[in-house]
Amino acid sequence: SSGINAEYGGTGTGLLALYAAEAGAEFVVACECNKTMASIAKGVIKDNAHRIGTSSVVIETVESYELDKLNPDYRNHFNVIVSEIYDSELIGEGCLMTYKHALLNLASDDCIFIPRRAVLYAQPVYSDTLNNYFNNSMFSSPWEFHVDKIADLSVTGDEKEVWRWEFDIDSIASWTGSRDVAVCSDAMSNGVIVWWISDIDDDNVISTAPSFHSSFQEFRDHWMPLFYPIPPTKGEIYLHLNVTNLEISITPITSVPNESISRHLTYRHVGMLNSPKLLSHYLQTLLQNSTNFTRVYLIGVSRPETLVNLVRVNTCGTVEVLPPDVSVKEIKEECAGCVLVDTCDNPFCLTTTSYYYRRKEIESARSLFHSLIPSRMVLFVTLISSPQLRNRSIPPQTVDGFDLSWFSALVTECIAGLRGEDMLDPIHLWEYEYTALTEGIEVPCDSSESVSVVARAVRAGAVTNAVFSLGYWFGNELVRFGDEDYFDKIDCVTFVEEVNVEEKGEVLIDFKQTDRQKTSYNDS
Repeated sequence: SSGINAEYGGTGTGLLALYAAEAGAEFVVACECNKTMASIAKGVIKDNAHRIGTSSVVIETVESYELDKLNPDYRNHFNVIVSEIYDSELIGEGCLMTYKHALLNLASDDCIFIPRRAVLYAQPVYSDTLNNYFNNSMFSSPWEFHVDKIADLSVTGDEKEVWRWEFDIDSIASWTGSRDVAVCSDAMSNGVIVWWISDIDDDNVISTAPSFHSSFQEFRDHWMPLFYPIPPTKGEIYLHLNVTNLEISITPITSVPNESISRHLTYRHVGMLNSPKLLSHYLQTLLQNSTNFTRVYLIGVSRPETLVNLVRVNTCGTVEVLPPDVSVKEIKEECAGCVLVDTCDNPFCLTTTSYYYRRKEIESARSLFHSLIPSRMVLFVTLISSPQLRNRSIPPQTVDGFDLSWFSALVTECIAGLRGEDMLDPIHLWEYEYTALTEGIEVPCDSSESVSVVARAVRAGAVTNAVFSLGYWFGNELVRFGDEDYFDKIDCVTFVEEVNVEEKGEVLIDFKQTDRQKTSYNDS
């Protein structure tokens, strides 16, 4: 209806601001504190001016809680306020602080706030697959993934509402606090799954519920259910919830008094060692190399606390964490004669050539160190056939007829020279239907020259994609990421010109390596 003023926080490309204007809002203010994205949004708005008529769309390059200071006319001015969802646990990135400011300072008396409300649910489950994966659950953080993809997962008790938020001005006092909620399991459980259902308004709902729940939606692109591992338990499982203006923390507590089984981490990769099986490779290799050394250095760790403590417990040396931006030259000087542990923390490492070259430089200097763990990194490529992945395209050129070429141009520019014409798309491959047409072939990338490898097809089919995955050598054992034993690792998929192969037929794959001087680690 006419006369609506809308405010949207975190506009990105400006797409929702355009929707609001096209729907009849006379005046739309969209916030985007990232200056690059704000300039993109302004370009998108300009390109689509013919779609929004006389509506006015303003992009402000500030946080939403700075709007009323930037322009006093914005105070209590907006009939509609739209914000995004921030976390798989729903509450994250300081969203409650943002919501509170918007309702108190930007909303008119008749304001519609989107989302309207949200409810967080928990349910006990059991899975032998996950039991094997999280067999060292004391060191596992909650992990987000599509639990319904685990074939042997079964629910062991009823779902339980653990927190409810009404996003209106009268309910602000109930948004934060602490509580213990009991979730009852009727059979042996080794985990609790958590998901949310959010009412956008009185008619529209979005949900991260698993597929066996009535509220399941194909909402797969970002937020997912969470799995909290616990020791095998039957009966009451208490969840300790602590909600602040910044985020929510959920800690399952079993019958053992005060025993915290897992804890909230904003980044779920703790040096990639939330995989107990991978953790054991690191620790075993450390112990095998623990004679006559006094110092252990760790690189590639985003959140080092857990890993550092584990290494200290399991070795006799001093443990130090090098900063993420440490240069190879500094590594050689600092770590000579010591043990160097590379946690290979970046899950998207295949999407940046600089990471690869940096790792190879370190390997070329391995003789300087007492030992390098893991000792060598290997790149594998597999050709697959997947109808689901054949039609994935990045970036989008248009959405509902809105021209997003400003955004597409930015993405294309960012990946040019770094990943070539086709973007390597980091995904959990096991979520999709696909058939492997070749076995994984090691790519010889020690040379800066272009290389070719021959892949022999193990079955006939139409090749749609090439899948890249990493492997690391721990002593005499090769650990391949991307299989179900290490399924927190992310494969990278690129698109190839479709070609049909016969069983036992040969396919020649050419690789052209990019210029490492044109890339930097932070550009990834």
